[in-house]
Amino acid sequence: MRSLVEGSLVHTGLADGLDGHRKLDWDIWVQRGVGLGDEVPFTSAANPPEHMHALVFGVDRFGLIASPRGGTSIFYGRANPGRTMHVATDLSDEVARLVRHELVPALQAMDKRPVLTVPGGGMYGGDDRAVPATAVQEGWMLAPFVFDADGNVIAGAFKRYRQIGDQAVVWILPHDSPRPDLWLAAAMREWHELTPDRIPSPAAWRNRMEWQTPEEADVQKRLRQLERERSEWEKEYARRRQSLEAQALAAGSRADVGLRRLVTSKGEPLLGGVIEALTDLGFATVDEDARRASAGQPRAHDLTLEDPDHPGEPILVEVKGDSKGGGGALTQTQRHLLRYAKEHKGDTPARCWLVLNHFSDQDPSQRPPVLQGADTDVALFAQDGGLVIDSRMLFTLVRRVREGGISAGESRSILWRGRGRLTLAE
Repeated sequence: MRSLVEGSLVHTGLADGLDGHRKLDWDIWVQRGVGLGDEVPFTSAANPPEHMHALVFGVDRFGLIASPRGGTSIFYGRANPGRTMHVATDLSDEVARLVRHELVPALQAMDKRPVLTVPGGGMYGGDDRAVPATAVQEGWMLAPFVFDADGNVIAGAFKRYRQIGDQAVVWILPHDSPRPDLWLAAAMREWHELTPDRIPSPAAWRNRMEWQTPEEADVQKRLRQLERERSEWEKEYARRRQSLEAQALAAGSRADVGLRRLVTSKGEPLLGGVIEALTDLGFATVDEDARRASAGQPRAHDLTLEDPDHPGEPILVEVKGDSKGGGGALTQTQRHLLRYAKEHKGDTPARCWLVLNHFSDQDPSQRPPVLQGADTDVALFAQDGGLVIDSRMLFTLVRRVREGGISAGESRSILWRGRGRLTLAE
């Protein structure tokens, strides 16, 4: 067995690769290209004699591989921006380690992942087509190493096209490996199974403890320990991730029926969210609808609050959710204000607040300012101690208190001093 190792064929040229050599004297072809960029330029190609096993790194085009129709070239024809990749599960331990520890990190460092492609007419007919991971079931691909989320092969082992004689194999990898010797050793072990008369088994006895030097034995011992630690870490990672994912689902469910109602809901659910928020901030809260219903009185404003820093000074609150801009909410709040004055012999509340969840069906981050275009009405409302509270800002205010950024007392002071539209400092 002899191995022909080319350097950079970008410089020497493929035509010079076997000059001066008898082709049949060589059994393995190893070629390192330039590595593939985002645009996958056609800057290098490999076309070794058909009897040779081949291992190619960062080479754009290879010929020929076997196909149901005979032989075809294979190339890196396009790149996929998606970052999801899958490592084949039936690889040998040796190959799987190389794929996970070297190939996958190299692919992750690329802006786009190159995809192996066969030309139109050469395999399936029609246009060029990405090689699917299922090609292994068709017999012409031996194994995918890595494939993307769409099942397109990025690296793998393929049968070479040969009219007569023993089958040969090519391993096609898109990166310029820093350790091609490790890949070659792994490939030779598998090629030996296919062509034992041409590819001798790598000297397995070298890895047996009795023939290792103390230095080798120590390194192998540390490698085994590292693998055990990695296995334990992966188990712990899986356990902790499962626990955190369950906690995230539970927290999301609590948020959906809790504080997040401020930006998603209308009607009673929104009112419940506002009561939760204002109670969190330390206000004494009375549900006026419930109180008046039990007393047989007609409905009026939604809530009456009392700030512990301003005892005896009631705050009238109206809560509205609207899939549109909530234009009529301000008028309705002012009617409640007049009703309150009538019922209390001309007295008015210390404050009157409208909490509005406008455009409730939209992404909260994409909504316009509350009551946009109604500046005059908002200014008149402010003269009566009125404050329009965008429910998104109430959500933010409560979150800051829960996170410890400000105190509940400071949050109440912000609301108490507010007139017109509530604004919050960044």
